[in-house]
Amino acid sequence: LYGDFAFQGLLNVLTRRGGRELSVSVSRGEQQVHGLLSGALGAWQWSASLAALHGSDVILPRPREASERRHSGILRLEGEGALLQFMAHERDIGTITGGPPDPGFLDAAWSLAAEKRWTLGADLGLRLHGQWLDNEVDSGELQTPTEAISKIFLGRQARVGAELEYGGWARHAWLFGIERTEGRIDRARFFSNFGPSGLPNLVDVRDQRRQVQSFYLQDAVELTPELRLTLGLRFDDNRDID
Repeated sequence: LYGDFAFQGLLNVLTRRGGRELSVSVSRGEQQVHGLLSGALGAWQWSASLAALHGSDVILPRPREASERRHSGILRLEGEGALLQFMAHERDIGTITGGPPDPGFLDAAWSLAAEKRWTLGADLGLRLHGQWLDNEVDSGELQTPTEAISKIFLGRQARVGAELEYGGWARHAWLFGIERTEGRIDRARFFSNFGPSGLPNLVDVRDQRRQVQSFYLQDAVELTPELRLTLGLRFDDNRDID
């Protein structure tokens, strides 16, 4: 039950627990490299996945052309019921040529997440978790008769929560959780519908903050060995918005 503000997510599944891997791919107008490292530090497992792509064949209407750079990385440390994970990505499309002036596009984000699990009894467990997300988007410029205005978004979000898991009732797996989220928009500048002057209306948002308190209850019911039904309720309190 991620809530109505869960507009973005990433699923990362690691099935390889040890070893090293490096792959390089070169084709017309594009170069890719990917590296994977993993191992153990005592009772802790660690892994690192890094990737990069550089290309000159961004798909655009002819005769427009642009180069592209992508970089991403995932660092993960897990052991003794704890998890620490760092993720980052960047996509940078350079200056677009062959048409009206366009400085390109930049999308960059990074996050740091941590969690800790405890076993409180044979059928009872507790999980504490937290995450920090930082995001930057620069989607180019709009040329007006007097100036070029950048379209940008700069924001961050912090989230902490706790979950209580109970499996003592046959064929049921209960989950009760509480969560607090605080998001902040440092700067957001975009354009809405065209105004009476024939030019789009500029919307410029600065230093906006939102706090959300959440409570949720979930039950995963085993109907058959091959079929499970998940039921849940979630309540979000959005009253602290400014």
